[in-house]
Amino acid sequence: MKKIIFYISLSIICLSAFLYFTSCQKTYDIKYELNGGENSAYNPNNYTIGEKVNLNDPTKKDHMFLGWYTDSEFIHEITEIYNYTNNIILYAKWIPYEHI
Repeated sequence: MKKIIFYISLSIICLSAFLYFTSCQKTYDIKYELNGGENSAYNPNNYTIGEKVNLNDPTKKDHMFLGWYTDSEFIHEITEIYNYTNNIILYAKWIPYEHI
């Protein structure tokens, strides 16, 4: 009987800890600056800390996508979101096909 009470108590403690930690996960927004392009339907609008988000390519007529950047000057390229702890704005960089 003591073992049963012990295992029930342990189960309750584990379930409580799981519910506590999953409710503490913070979700942040992702904003996409597409500069005239269309975002991929697979790119999410938010992410949770600890979650790895792979970024998919957007499309733009007559342009080649050159990457996602965390700044409008296109200095800091990013291919995935991981361990960020705030809202993020991503900027799509393009080049017209005629300049390739």
